[in-house]
Amino acid sequence: MKIFERVFVIILIMGSLLTAQNFLVGYYPSWNQNSFTASEIQWDHVTHVVHAFVWPEADGSLGYDSGFWYDNLTQQAHQNNRKVILSVGGAGQSANFSPVTADAGKRTTLVNELVGAVQQHNYDGLDIDWEFPESDADKNNMVTFISDLHKALNDANPAYLLSMAIPSGDYYGQWFRYDILKLYVDWFNVMTYDYHGDWFDHSGHNAPLYPSPADACGSVDETCTYLSETRGIAQDKMCIGLAFYGRKFNTSGLYQSSTGGDQTYGYKDIIGLVGNGWTRTWDDVSKVPYLTNNAANQLITYDDTTSIRLKSEYIIENNYMGGMIWALGHDQLSTNQQPLMETAAKTLSVSSFMDSGGKVQLPKHLNLQVYPNPFNDTVVFRLTVPPNQQATLKLFDARGKLISILLQDEILSQDVHLSWQAGNFGSGVFFALLQTKAGRSVRKLVHLK
Repeated sequence: MKIFERVFVIILIMGSLLTAQNFLVGYYPSWNQNSFTASEIQWDHVTHVVHAFVWPEADGSLGYDSGFWYDNLTQQAHQNNRKVILSVGGAGQSANFSPVTADAGKRTTLVNELVGAVQQHNYDGLDIDWEFPESDADKNNMVTFISDLHKALNDANPAYLLSMAIPSGDYYGQWFRYDILKLYVDWFNVMTYDYHGDWFDHSGHNAPLYPSPADACGSVDETCTYLSETRGIAQDKMCIGLAFYGRKFNTSGLYQSSTGGDQTYGYKDIIGLVGNGWTRTWDDVSKVPYLTNNAANQLITYDDTTSIRLKSEYIIENNYMGGMIWALGHDQLSTNQQPLMETAAKTLSVSSFMDSGGKVQLPKHLNLQVYPNPFNDTVVFRLTVPPNQQATLKLFDARGKLISILLQDEILSQDVHLSWQAGNFGSGVFFALLQTKAGRSVRKLVHLK
């Protein structure tokens, strides 16, 4: 390759990295739809909405609250060029996952009802939020369930999406076969919050970005390290949780003995407390704020615009797929003011991907995933592309030199898996460039020999 061609490739790669589409996934709890309607969602600031929750009944049929189905949500999402998916389970509604997935007949019933609900109500896919498996049997049955569900969704429409909400640590994470699950799901929504609550005897941050020497109950950074390095989930397959709420403790101070922790408040209810008997303190170790009311011996740990910006920057710097919000509407100060949402969207550059009509333009079913990453010898590429069109996948070194053309052909299927062996190449950084008429996607690979 000539020198000017290499320069062009480097510019192309860097430009693609700088303009990469970051996901911003927002959970929309059905019980909030009267106080926060679909028309109040800032559609230009979010890429995917997750409608929560339906759940499995004991016989495998689908359970849901009266008035759950909200067709205006899917209609507005699609009018704004967004994806909206249906979430299954959630805290307090996951008990039947274990017996249903253990029974072949009930599991088939659940899969069929879920795919039917997606089709009937015009969703773009499903999100599974099993809170939580607790045994080897659950772990294996979850894999079978997700595999069956993936196949059924793909058979119904290859464009359907499948995501999973996953816990922040190994206490429940030990029952997730991430090495297999990552082959079936499009991404994981990581619940990087609830690090403290009424299940502990002391107060602490709800969602600290970094750990404190004074506390060993976890942090966003520790969770991300565990999932990527210990459990082998590629960074570009994880959306990192952003908490739009906080928790109140009865305590004399941070990391002190406490009661409470079960009371949660949306940011919209917390921000008005500052200066009204409550004092804001910034924890520069954990990079999150907290409020104290010394007269009442109370403390609220939460996230504000500063901590949400820092977490969004962390997502970008570490090449994660994007952010995940629990929950939409919790930061609505007025009809047109949702400061946490606006901060996350601006930092993640979600709003910069608009056409002349003000709509975010997501690649039409174009995605490139790499795993494991970093890798030792063999790396696998998963290509999700519109079928029946020309696609190329090229591998470059850090200087822009073409290393290999892994694919240069018409893609007949939407899902393609390829592998590459580093062979005699030493440790270093490579870039994979996928190009189709639908757009292009770039991923950085790290080879550790």
